[in-house]
Amino acid sequence: MPSGRSLPHEPATDILRSIAEGHVSAAEAVQAHLDQIDRLEPQLNAFVDVRGEAALAEARAQDDAAARGEARGSLGGLPVSVKSAFEVTGRHHVEPFRPDGLDRARQLWDVFSAEAGLLTLDETLHGAERGLPILKAFMKGDAPLPPLTSKGFIQAWADRDTLRAHVLRQMASHRVLLCPVASIPAFRHGERSWMVEGTEVEYLDAMTYTHWCNVLGYPAVVVPAGTSAEGLPIGVQVVGRPYEEELLLAVAAQIERELGGYTRPPIS
Repeated sequence: MPSGRSLPHEPATDILRSIAEGHVSAAEAVQAHLDQIDRLEPQLNAFVDVRGEAALAEARAQDDAAARGEARGSLGGLPVSVKSAFEVTGRHHVEPFRPDGLDRARQLWDVFSAEAGLLTLDETLHGAERGLPILKAFMKGDAPLPPLTSKGFIQAWADRDTLRAHVLRQMASHRVLLCPVASIPAFRHGERSWMVEGTEVEYLDAMTYTHWCNVLGYPAVVVPAGTSAEGLPIGVQVVGRPYEEELLLAVAAQIERELGGYTRPPIS
């Protein structure tokens, strides 16, 4: 290498030649680039994720293999960076995404969980079901719906299947979704409305984040994500595609590990 120039400023071909000729090891090349990143990253903010330890381990493994007479490969030992849009082993890209059709899913939830519930429970409870908190909240809606008929129920079920397939197609590029569990933390017994950023939020509106995956039959899991200022638990909902529960559970487990997992609440 020309004197006075640091390794990170050398062309890739010169770095590879220096490694191949034994003037510098792969580990030394990686360490030189990591040192450069440590020095300049506070000003540049150029990297989303730096896998320094992993890169050094891979470089040392290559040096050991080369010492045994094994070939490095055409780019063996060369430090590289990749755009965050590419999939990298052990790393996942996260971006905002909202499937189309969630408003219709909420309407279908109303049909199956509230309207049909009223019809089913009426024969058993003889009107007492209207005192149930969820059904009371539903009946407080601004736009009362006409009585549910068998034709309306069958049409809602057909719409549900169509919407389920529509959302599934959208999730081909976003296999796992991270969502709130509710727009509030855990609440006290009997509470049914809250102020959220200056707006009063009723019970059913606060819980809409779970309605769509319930009515469409998408697997979901909730893991602890911290506590509110009052010490009440806050969760994150992880939603996946049908029959991909193993991926869903793997992501949920990783989130739980990173956020500290379940903590037993204090008992007075």
